[in-house]
Amino acid sequence: MTARFLFPLLLSILAAAPAAGEAPACPGLAPVGQVAAHGGDRAWLADPRDSYRHGVFGEPAEPGVLVLQGPAAQARGMDCLVAVLPEDRVFEDREVRFWDADGDGTAELAVVETDLEGGARLALYGTADGELRRLAQGPALGFHRWLSPVGPVPWGRGGAPLLAVVTTPHIGGVLRLYRYTPGSADLTEAAQLPGWSTHRFGSALPNTALVDAVPGGTNWIVAPDQARRRIARLRWQDGAWSIEEVGETEAQVSGAIAVAPDGCAYRVPTDTGIVQFPRPGAPGGCPQDKSR
Repeated sequence: MTARFLFPLLLSILAAAPAAGEAPACPGLAPVGQVAAHGGDRAWLADPRDSYRHGVFGEPAEPGVLVLQGPAAQARGMDCLVAVLPEDRVFEDREVRFWDADGDGTAELAVVETDLEGGARLALYGTADGELRRLAQGPALGFHRWLSPVGPVPWGRGGAPLLAVVTTPHIGGVLRLYRYTPGSADLTEAAQLPGWSTHRFGSALPNTALVDAVPGGTNWIVAPDQARRRIARLRWQDGAWSIEEVGETEAQVSGAIAVAPDGCAYRVPTDTGIVQFPRPGAPGGCPQDKSR
């Protein structure tokens, strides 16, 4: 074969190859934000577009494609399943959350989906008839109004998982719990608690709260208040909220709250450094008082 024909062929092969950093076997679908993993499946957002331009993550563009890779896709003979939004919608998010919304043992995908006129809402996606499609959605918050998903919590009826979010975290955040009823197109609110903020406008981090499963099976949400200085543990049970104070920081919370490697404390990133607070209910052997 002559060079005249080899050169165009080489170009076509290079053009078809996935670029560095793209997910394996999903060329052209490089992750925007984090890649979530659950039971062999991976999910992420891709293909940014600049049609909404809210800038909640400090960028003018938001992804327009949801990608699911792994056994769920392979069972349908594909490397990836994708859901592509129409031009008047974006995923105003940086992380997909696996949420077994119907309690059947198979996790669905929870994301923030935004309409150019109606604003952001919580959306639930799952596989049906060999496709990845939206199953249900919550109420829209309004133009340039946003919500910060925290994650699943086992506080529903019979221990079924609910999905915790903080709506409008920048202008007066409200912690809300959403539930899904199979067959319904709507995600409905189970409970709410005002006064919390899990995101700073312009931060690339989608959420700073922690869902903490302490020894003994008790689950808490550890979150900052609206001023992002007071830290508390929150739990919803038997129709009522329990609030336990964790501590207060001098500077605002700037990163994701986490459990320290020894399991004894909460590590809270702030604008001036990491602060530690004792973790109530921590395993035996932890000191009673952890220095800040």
